[in-house]
Amino acid sequence: MKYNLHSIILCAALLAFSVITVPAATNQPTTAEIVTSTAKQIVATNINQVMVEILSGVKNASGEMYKFSKQEVGQAYDFLKDQAPQVIQEFIVWKMAEAIVWAAIFGSVGGLLFYFARQLKLRAKDTSSYYRDDYNITKWVMRVVACILLVISLGVCGMRITQIAVAPRVFIIEYVVATINGK
Repeated sequence: MKYNLHSIILCAALLAFSVITVPAATNQPTTAEIVTSTAKQIVATNINQVMVEILSGVKNASGEMYKFSKQEVGQAYDFLKDQAPQVIQEFIVWKMAEAIVWAAIFGSVGGLLFYFARQLKLRAKDTSSYYRDDYNITKWVMRVVACILLVISLGVCGMRITQIAVAPRVFIIEYVVATINGK
């Protein structure tokens, strides 16, 4: 800044001196009043010039920040443009693997339930008629639950696998729309 500490101290001293004024007998302004009005003008001028310098510094800094942010946004756009196909491909593979894993889990649980139902059927043949009814009821409950799990597995996970394999772009569009709608 152009104004240093000495000029600020001089202005402050002049303001302080203007407070201690001796009343004059005449209507002419005293030296203290003249000095006071001059000091007030100097202070006002200094404050205006300091504010102008601060605002011009802010203007220059904001221009540099704008250029820097514009450059960074451009670099981020270029990076996204280069990486987008790979990210989309990895996303599709991830969703396909997720659907396959869930289908395998549901299928395995359904298969185990069918296996246990078969074991109950074999055990019911070897036991007396008293326990045979209990084994038959349990066997049929396990078969029904296994069928429900397999239908869900094939219905939900199978459709997702088919959709990703046949129309991956449609899957991505539907996934984005469902995500935006909060489903």
